[in-house]
Amino acid sequence: MANTYEQGDRIRISTSTPFQDAAGVDTDPNTVTFEVKNPAGTTTSYVYGTDSNVTKAATGDYDCDIDVEAAGIWYYYIKGESSGGENRGADQGYFYVQEKTT
Repeated sequence: MANTYEQGDRIRISTSTPFQDAAGVDTDPNTVTFEVKNPAGTTTSYVYGTDSNVTKAATGDYDCDIDVEAAGIWYYYIKGESSGGENRGADQGYFYVQEKTT
């Protein structure tokens, strides 16, 4: 079951495992993007180094904080890209936001 939050919460989306190079060593891609799709189907992209809500926790490990205002199922996709194609990776998931009851 997906994690469940309440409308108006600020939540943190994180990489489940660090990005790694071909040798399995944690590494930072050139670009890390969090794509978040709300229940209405609108996708918003957040990029490390551009958007202040995307932070680096450790080498290869990133977080994205977002405010969830709409009830329903939210989806996310995290991708890392390097100029030469190495260190490429992705992570995805979903969570549920319930209507605020109070």
